[in-house]
Amino acid sequence: PPSPLHQKGQKALAFVATMLCPSPPPLRTMENSPLFSPSSADDDAAMQAALLASLAEQPSDEPAPAAALEGQASLLAAATPPPAVSTPSTLEAFIAEVAPAAAAAAGLRALALAPRHLTLVKVRGDGHCFFRALAAGLVLGAAWAHGGLAALEAHLDSLPAESAPAIAALRALLGRSSAEAAQALDALNDGRSDAAVAALRGCATAHMLRSAARFAHVAAADGSPSLEAYCARMAQMEPGQDGGKPAPLWWSPAYGGQPEMVALSEALGLRVEVIDMSAAELQTHEVSCAELPATAPRITLLRRGLHFHLLLPAAAEGELVG
Repeated sequence: PPSPLHQKGQKALAFVATMLCPSPPPLRTMENSPLFSPSSADDDAAMQAALLASLAEQPSDEPAPAAALEGQASLLAAATPPPAVSTPSTLEAFIAEVAPAAAAAAGLRALALAPRHLTLVKVRGDGHCFFRALAAGLVLGAAWAHGGLAALEAHLDSLPAESAPAIAALRALLGRSSAEAAQALDALNDGRSDAAVAALRGCATAHMLRSAARFAHVAAADGSPSLEAYCARMAQMEPGQDGGKPAPLWWSPAYGGQPEMVALSEALGLRVEVIDMSAAELQTHEVSCAELPATAPRITLLRRGLHFHLLLPAAAEGELVG
């Protein structure tokens, strides 16, 4: 008969599979977990949390049976993940979905009104959300806004050669014509999306290493032995090896945060605004270089816990949101 550990893994993975379905049930069991705060309870974040909590309960000297790992892998293979980047939806629908504190809900409703008219573009929580949201903000803002494509092309042309891989990956998302740019959302959900994420990870880490004296504190704050080690981990797209052992099943890529935001703002000449709803009231932060021109692209991100979604002006997505 299956061992208790096997049964535990199967139950956890069955829960994970339900969290990947198009209409997941409300998450309740993880809200009181000491490992995770309620602010990170997006569906995809809950998926990772459920599996991590299950594995964390396993005694370190009790190896997982092969049958349990095979069962976990088959359940994950059968699950349907959400889109990497979703079509725009209203902030009112998001408020109904996540039920934030009253003050945060009021702040989100204000963002949907004049003068900003912001709408939500959800980004999948797979460890790459910051980088994918940044790429989506650049290409969707350019593809869907009047004159946006020419403006972004001119901006990319002005960037230094060190950013060439990231520039090429962003242009691959846009395509070679206005007609191809109109399909940018499709590109953000195929292989070009991960290629852009990898290029942005590489761009951020290369910039930090070129400016090592300014970013040296990042390694200490993260607990990494050196900036080089921190950047090597941040640049990874897939699980690595730890002493020759495979990474745990719940492993995810290193989350991009403020250091990567600063690095990409400087390397790509961007203004990055973060609207943080992790607390009871919205808090807004902006990262940019003082010498950026007024025409520099502006990306607005919505942060909830460790997760980032994208906010776009409603005018930028035309008929996509009623």
